[in-house]
Amino acid sequence: MNEPLLVNKDKLAELLGCSLPTVSALIKRYAEFPVVQRGGLGVEWKFDPQAVVEFLQARRAEEESQRLERDEQLAQLRLPSLFRDEPGGKVSIDDQLKAARLRQIEREELKEAGFLVPTHEIRAALERMIRRYAQIQESAVQRVCAAHNLPEAVRRAMAREFDEARAAFVQEMMARVSPGEEDHEPRTLFG
Repeated sequence: MNEPLLVNKDKLAELLGCSLPTVSALIKRYAEFPVVQRGGLGVEWKFDPQAVVEFLQARRAEEESQRLERDEQLAQLRLPSLFRDEPGGKVSIDDQLKAARLRQIEREELKEAGFLVPTHEIRAALERMIRRYAQIQESAVQRVCAAHNLPEAVRRAMAREFDEARAAFVQEMMARVSPGEEDHEPRTLFG
């Protein structure tokens, strides 16, 4: 019986037509990724390329099947009566529940894809970036004033103008990432 041809991570990436970070991501993503020998300090990773290809094809088929099943579930939820009034001007409880479930599934998919981010995370990131920008800006004002021998009063006036502009900007940005009282739909920063 012939031993399978083993390859290292670099050669596996080349055979799969992907980057080395992609191979690393696949290993991390799938605990059952077929590794013959794990690498480490001075030890190369070893893979049976045939086993890897078969494994990836099976995962692709499995994920495609899951996607089709999810699409089928969504298609079942998109009933014509979901968005039309029932006789008597009311939507049935069942249809309301189906519509709510559909919105929940869509939100989960958007979140998984990274298109839907909680506003508190956006606010925290913006606050960190704005604080850092304020430090950089203050440092720049000090350097320019020192380089041109500008009086301290000019530096303070410039800093005050920048602070006021930054405060107005922060107020507008935070209003955009705060949930509106009247709507519960996703909002965009720039729309």
